[in-house]
Amino acid sequence: MKKQLLLMITTLCMAIAGSALFTTGAHALSIKQYNVEHPLIISHRGSPLKFPEHSYAGYNYAMKHGSHFIEQDIVLSKDKKLVDSHDNNLKRTLHHNVNITSSKFHKIKRYKFKNGESLHTLPELFKKYGKSTNYVIESKKSTAGGHKLEKGIIAAIKHYHVSNHVILQSFNQKSLAYMHHRLPKAPTMLLLSGNESKDIFQIAREVPRYVSFTTVYTNAMKPGQIAAIHATHKKAAAYTIDFRSQVEMAKRAKVDGFFTDDSYYTEKLF
Repeated sequence: MKKQLLLMITTLCMAIAGSALFTTGAHALSIKQYNVEHPLIISHRGSPLKFPEHSYAGYNYAMKHGSHFIEQDIVLSKDKKLVDSHDNNLKRTLHHNVNITSSKFHKIKRYKFKNGESLHTLPELFKKYGKSTNYVIESKKSTAGGHKLEKGIIAAIKHYHVSNHVILQSFNQKSLAYMHHRLPKAPTMLLLSGNESKDIFQIAREVPRYVSFTTVYTNAMKPGQIAAIHATHKKAAAYTIDFRSQVEMAKRAKVDGFFTDDSYYTEKLF
């Protein structure tokens, strides 16, 4: 009887542990579950209000406080490394007037943020975080032709087996289409500039069918404008939302997701 009781307790503990591990893992990327009641909240460049952009510290903070979607901006270095940086030029973020596209990564790695970190590559991020989170990956800048940037992104995704944990995004339709054709099951997000967002009533109808999310700047985050996106049978997202007033605007407009610089604070408001 004691052995049976011990076995039952052990089995129960294992089940609880397994459940805990499952609930702390990355959310499934079924975009159908995201709407105004449960929006897709993306940690924009990590947690840039508290930590350097795209730093492990910023990503760790976002994930610790409930974020399940962290954003990467990928620039291709001179030696074809997939560098996670919003800016090609490092003057704003690292105070060095150096372009990633014309520099080898070992040189870029010398420059440090105030917290001692340097810029990371997409493979380094995949190796560190694996399937414990989801990645919203933007193809940014490359001086190399032949879609080398996009090929590198897709190759890294497949190598680290995180195909079910990525959303592919870009402002460039050709870049997004290239990645979609090579990873067709991954959700895609077309980003629109501020000027494009103003013309959303026209542009929404021109967005390719394969696109999952049409993402606008906050100047187009009004109910009628978001409704125009929904009318094309696509999800609507916005960037970047950081203030209570913007959150309330997003709720009224019924966006399905948004980028934020402080996912912990913003998520609490929902």
